[in-house]
Amino acid sequence: QNDIKIRIIVSGETGVGKSCLLHQLCHREFKIPPFTLGVDQKFHNVTFQDRKIKLQIIDTAGNHRFKDIIKGYYKGIAAALIVYDVTQRAGEITDEELERNM
Repeated sequence: QNDIKIRIIVSGETGVGKSCLLHQLCHREFKIPPFTLGVDQKFHNVTFQDRKIKLQIIDTAGNHRFKDIIKGYYKGIAAALIVYDVTQRAGEITDEELERNM
């Protein structure tokens, strides 16, 4: 059986913990990495039902000045994870915020 490769993009505002979550997933330790400039990629292998799955996780910068760079990484994405700080909002994410982060 061939390995499965899945591309996932992580998006959200600056400082909400996107890189920290990815570091925890890939290295099994809590660490606050430096801010992402543009885009960073991490790879993580998992096994599900005896199939090897290679996750390519694309960590995007929350700063909107990198938006043009980030747009090209959405091609071929199987899933998007939107991260936000629950302590900074009382309600739900608006359509405008969602569109701005995608």
